[in-house]
Amino acid sequence: FIDAYKGGKITVEVNNMLQQRVSSNVIGIIYGEVEPDRYVMLGNHRDAWGFGAVDPSSGTAQLMEVVRVLGEKKKTGWRPRRTMMFLSWGAEEFSLCGSREFVEQYEIELSERGVGYVNTDICMVGPILYPTASPTLGDLIVEATKDVTSPVNDDESYYDFWKKWSEAGENFAPEVSPFVGAGSDHATFLFYAGVPVMDIMFEADEKLYPDMSGYPAYHTGFETFDLVDKVYDPEWKTFR
Repeated sequence: FIDAYKGGKITVEVNNMLQQRVSSNVIGIIYGEVEPDRYVMLGNHRDAWGFGAVDPSSGTAQLMEVVRVLGEKKKTGWRPRRTMMFLSWGAEEFSLCGSREFVEQYEIELSERGVGYVNTDICMVGPILYPTASPTLGDLIVEATKDVTSPVNDDESYYDFWKKWSEAGENFAPEVSPFVGAGSDHATFLFYAGVPVMDIMFEADEKLYPDMSGYPAYHTGFETFDLVDKVYDPEWKTFR
């Protein structure tokens, strides 16, 4: 605020409509062929503040595409080694209700059988990967980027793109932060049931936008498909 308004007072009037609603979890499963009693889980929530083009729909689109691809693969007779669970949560924005209720209900099974949970909430607002993960899973992320295509060159991997962007040369050692936080659906898996987690986000280029935290449209009415299409990822080079 400018100096002329320092010490001033404002009045905010808030009108809420309080209603009880059902918000369901949607769960899909591919049973494992060798270890069906071990669970690898991928999830994201569906509800949003506003239009939710990024949070959560970027992660939901990614989740649905993984399900589509593996569903096609399953038609050929393929099955994963371990059981894979695909979890579309309801009511995340209301204190992680969907995922928390699920973990509390199946706490014993998850704590004993859960291999890991991958969360993809705010999946994409830019081209640069900023991964977080429990230490037992962190090493898997960097290796996986070597099998993903670069957003600028189909002949290179995302790892190659990431390395060039870092300008670190042969000293490139991407960090996977162990501080996963508690702001999305992975929280209850880790802190309640003790299941290792990953949270995957592609964020804005901090070299171009050094003073920007998160993304400006977060939880606002400006978070629309048009914003993603025109600003965050024109031509869908990263989010594909």
